Amino acid sequence: MISLLDVWERAQNGPRVQDKEWNMSLFKKLSEITKKYEIKRQGKELVNADDEILDRAIEAAIEFVSSFGVYCRDLQRVIHFSEQEVREAIQEAPNEIK
Repeated sequence: MISLLDVWERAQNGPRVQDKEWNMSLFKKLSEITKKYEIKRQGKELVNADDEILDRAIEAAIEFVSSFGVYCRDLQRVIHFSEQEVREAIQEAPNEIK
């Protein structure tokens, strides 16, 4: 798993992006991914328990984080993670909150 020091280094050296530019590109990327993975609200349901859409949502989230990155507002830089790093983090995450 990626270390905290690696994340810090990436935050210090990642591409510099202004808040407004990040926000505009965020909306565009999320729109593309929700279309690609066909993630949409099912009627008036507030919670969707359809396993197929949940699987697509997880894959969409992995693609989003690994292709778009995470924004550090304090440094105005983007931190990038590979798809493998994102998948490893998911596997190592706790299954429940105690």
